[in-house]
Amino acid sequence: MQQKIKETKNFAIVVEDLCKNYGNFPALKNVNFTIEKGEIVGFLGPNGAGKTTTMNILTGCISYGIGKVNIYGCDIFKEPLKAKKNVGYLPENPPLYHNMTVFEYLKFVCEIKKVSKVVKDEIKRVVELCGLQNKEAKLISSLSKGFKQRVGIAQALIGSPKILILDEPTSGLDPAQIVQVRSLILSLKKEHTIILSTHILSEIQAVCDRIIIINEGKIVANNTEKNLLKKTENFLNFQVEANSKEEILKALEGVQDLIELKHFKQKEGFIEFRLTFKNNNGVFNFEEIRRKISRILMENKIPILKLNFEEFSLEELFISLIEKKEVELKV
Repeated sequence: MQQKIKETKNFAIVVEDLCKNYGNFPALKNVNFTIEKGEIVGFLGPNGAGKTTTMNILTGCISYGIGKVNIYGCDIFKEPLKAKKNVGYLPENPPLYHNMTVFEYLKFVCEIKKVSKVVKDEIKRVVELCGLQNKEAKLISSLSKGFKQRVGIAQALIGSPKILILDEPTSGLDPAQIVQVRSLILSLKKEHTIILSTHILSEIQAVCDRIIIINEGKIVANNTEKNLLKKTENFLNFQVEANSKEEILKALEGVQDLIELKHFKQKEGFIEFRLTFKNNNGVFNFEEIRRKISRILMENKIPILKLNFEEFSLEELFISLIEKKEVELKV
């Protein structure tokens, strides 16, 4: 259940009871969340979950039905221009004009945003931030995908907005470019609050302070990765000679399930199982569990080929929430 927000000051973004319909389709259903100043927050969800709708509302691109959106103390409905000045937006497909040079394009963005600073100084500032030195005179069409993304981030930074909303900033980049953009995002945290929407979970883990997961228009998780995984499940994978599922289930207390991992390549004559047990608020003794299982298997004269511990991953948590599988989770 989503909690109502009682205190709105000291937050970069406050969203309360936000609803948005497209015709009869409810895209957002009473969405509530806050983002603190200086946070990098990962925004996750499957296609059609409401991510883009939420970001479009936060940037003032579309209106909403019911609720409240507050951007650095400004109500985006009552003070739209003032609120929008605080937001820089990088859509999934950056709004670039490929027949312009980098300098011409950034000058154009300065004019649209009515930047009060000296334009050349502002362009120089974002060019240096985004590592675009020596690229100002180049046509955008001639740039690599990685540098086009940098230009997209640069246009979002024009005017020094307090909030950056980045939608799939590393989409289509090679590993080296991803590392470069990731480093850039981390460097921007010093001066900006950042919302990062991506399908690449490793990016969320690498740069985000907190994770918000949305599904079917509702917030289904909102916490740090550590806290989200604290009350989930852990796994013990082991390969044994012969099918001893019933014996193990009977012998071990607290076992939820024992799944045969048929997708693994098995050594002939051996079968691999996954044993699932609850993570008791992050407190468990793996060595004790391992010794107990080893002892039971040896007492039953069941040869062990492999015995290893695995924690519930962010990917597994995400899939569980989206597919609405039961998972004990404090939101």
